[in-house]
Amino acid sequence: MVENSARLGEIFKKNLAQILKGDQVKDIRGKGLFVGVEFQSDKHAYLFSKKLLENGLVAKPTQKNIMRFSPPLIITDSQLNDACSIIEKTWSKM
Repeated sequence: MVENSARLGEIFKKNLAQILKGDQVKDIRGKGLFVGVEFQSDKHAYLFSKKLLENGLVAKPTQKNIMRFSPPLIITDSQLNDACSIIEKTWSKM
């Protein structure tokens, strides 16, 4: 489970870096599948997490400008790809 978390966490961070391009994102960081996205503006974390929830994916704004993803450690490659698709679809409409 730890190996799966580390492997998929790296894939997840790379995918997020490709999807969340632009000057609105300050940083993407994390350990394993516990990944945080820091936005430039205070409102983006809340608004983006709200839109993700509307599209079926839970992410939590933890501070004014930081949002965190914490998928289950037993997530599969396919499920992670599905989550990334939702993130990409949602981000493209922001």
